[in-house]
Amino acid sequence: MLNPKEASRGAAEGALWGLAFFGLEEVFSYALSQPGLTLGEVASLMPAYLLLPALVGAVAGGTGKTGLLRSWIIWAGMSAFLLGGKFAHILSERALPGELGFPIAAIGVGLGVALGWRLTAKHHRLRWGGLIAVWLLSVGGLTANLGALASPVSREALLWDAGIALVAGFIGVLAARYTAPNPLRAAAGLALLSWGLRGPVALTQHQKLPEASTHQGDPIVLIVVDTLRADGLGICVFDPFVGLVAIGNA
Repeated sequence: MLNPKEASRGAAEGALWGLAFFGLEEVFSYALSQPGLTLGEVASLMPAYLLLPALVGAVAGGTGKTGLLRSWIIWAGMSAFLLGGKFAHILSERALPGELGFPIAAIGVGLGVALGWRLTAKHHRLRWGGLIAVWLLSVGGLTANLGALASPVSREALLWDAGIALVAGFIGVLAARYTAPNPLRAAAGLALLSWGLRGPVALTQHQKLPEASTHQGDPIVLIVVDTLRADGLGICVFDPFVGLVAIGNA
């Protein structure tokens, strides 16, 4: 039977975890010397970061999941969604059904959480430390691999991932030394901390504007296309005096 009170608490907790995720993502971006979001971009993306985990939290709370278990379910739901999008992109690039990416991610994350929860049945503090570790690992890994690094399997990316995993694990171990606080308060505290750090960190980043071009000839048009397969190219007609004048399918 649905529990409205716990559903509302789960929704609030999920929204706060999503807010914390968004704030930490911004802090990581600045730490990796990536440009931060404008206020308009933050406002447009904020609903997605709030609504998805809030919905997962409401469902978990309404079905009787409380405490750290609900917090883990919220993390699992958000991680499955983000990983599902990445898997869908990879499958589509290989001419495979992209929609399979989301169930694959959901099954993988769900099995991982279930196994971890079972293994820590007698070590409740590890559940709290592990929760902090996976949140930091998720945010750091996502920001580094999808934002700052060109390829998630490059040597630089793997080194970054290893470093992020070590730092997240270390912080998780420190957190496990203390009794787990109320999950709602923990999510609120992390959200306040992350957005409180965003302002000062953003002030230390100065994005250098590109120098004005000194080109005096005809204008240059640079066409950049991402993930375009060879069989998708058409026929381009180029006139040396006019430039690119026609593009058609082969």
